[in-house]
Amino acid sequence: MNGAEGFSGRVRVRSCALVVTDNRLLLVKQNAPTRTGPIWLPPGGEVELGETAKEAAARETFEETGIKSIPSRLMAVHEFSEPPFHAVELYFLSEMSGGTLKVGTDPELSEREQQILQCKFIDIESIGRMDVYPAFIRQIDQDWLKNTAEVPHFVSRR
Repeated sequence: MNGAEGFSGRVRVRSCALVVTDNRLLLVKQNAPTRTGPIWLPPGGEVELGETAKEAAARETFEETGIKSIPSRLMAVHEFSEPPFHAVELYFLSEMSGGTLKVGTDPELSEREQQILQCKFIDIESIGRMDVYPAFIRQIDQDWLKNTAEVPHFVSRR
């Protein structure tokens, strides 16, 4: 895969983890091909052929952050459409099960194309004041995390 070209011109299915521990959410700071500057977002990436969405969320979290996680409940579906980029993203509440926090890599990108700059657990109350994507992540609080109602469906278009 070659940088942004490998992510554009098709619909991608992405699976992402909302890893919460001690009222802090795991976020990754990266240079995303859809933004002009670095942004914070939950770890996640493309679901591979034959892989479940939960397996993809756990794999991507480990690749990007060194944290092992167990995805449990689907919390949100986000449709991202900013041509030529288009993705359907599934967000799973996930429990940390081990590992050591470190800046990981995207195995599908070359060393010079790596996009991950930083990863850390951030206090949920601070997230609303940060440049976090997608925007609904800024709305996460303890009540939202405990919600067992129907999964909200968010659509972002430009």
